[in-house]
Amino acid sequence: VSDLRIILLGKNSSEISRVGNFILGREAFDTEAPPPSVEQRSERAGGMVEGRYITIINTPHLFHPQLYLNTLDKRVIECMSLCSPGPHVLMLVLQPDDFTETDRHRLNHILHCLSEDPHKHTLVVTTQQLQSDSCVDPAKENVSQRIITEYTNTYVEFSRGCSRSDLVEMVVKMVVENGGSHLKWKEFKDAQVAIKQRQHEQTAQKEPERKISERSERLNLVVCGSDGSVKSSISDLILGQIEYSAESRSVCVRRDAEVCLQSEIEELKKTIPNLEENKHQTSIGKG
Repeated sequence: VSDLRIILLGKNSSEISRVGNFILGREAFDTEAPPPSVEQRSERAGGMVEGRYITIINTPHLFHPQLYLNTLDKRVIECMSLCSPGPHVLMLVLQPDDFTETDRHRLNHILHCLSEDPHKHTLVVTTQQLQSDSCVDPAKENVSQRIITEYTNTYVEFSRGCSRSDLVEMVVKMVVENGGSHLKWKEFKDAQVAIKQRQHEQTAQKEPERKISERSERLNLVVCGSDGSVKSSISDLILGQIEYSAESRSVCVRRDAEVCLQSEIEELKKTIPNLEENKHQTSIGKG
């Protein structure tokens, strides 16, 4: 393979820039740059390495927490356009205390934006060794370890004296195992279609919950009439609770409860005729 295209991914902008510079053998990316912002764009650099021309796309901003998914998708498209006709390898630069569970979900979103089968093209590179006396958040360490385990066949420890030749050789090996193929625009577009389909399915699953939520909005009802016992009975049915005080009141009374409205209405329709019948019988008895 005479021409290689690599997309660098990771949270630590200085570390991913350092890996990019290491591969190219020059200071192509600024390792002392300030933390990435949502306005930042991907950077491209290239050069001859080990007899091959390697193009690297540096993406220090894709894991910014304020980069919302619709904007994130646009940034991923920019990455693809910078390495047209498509990258051979997605290189994830990872540290033991780097990723939270939220970051892992974002990583999966990015990878599946680029390919329906990202494992074939993803190489995980760790740039730090975990020292025995270091204090690392166990939750973050667990997430990073899960990612490493998931990509165990395409994982290299950059921190253990890995040379440029070793790293390039591993990239070439991955490309050869993939038949020399790279992520193509068509595959990228298919992945986008798949993502939209998944989002549509998730929206469809949430639709019943949304309707239930709409039905759960507060309703204010006023029960009017001259017969206090009938009004109390109707209120009991609607609210699904019984008010034990039987004394007559000359003032308005407020009662609240959370109810499944449709079922209560159906029950009310059945019960009101019985209430009217009982009231009529009581009137006859008094007469």
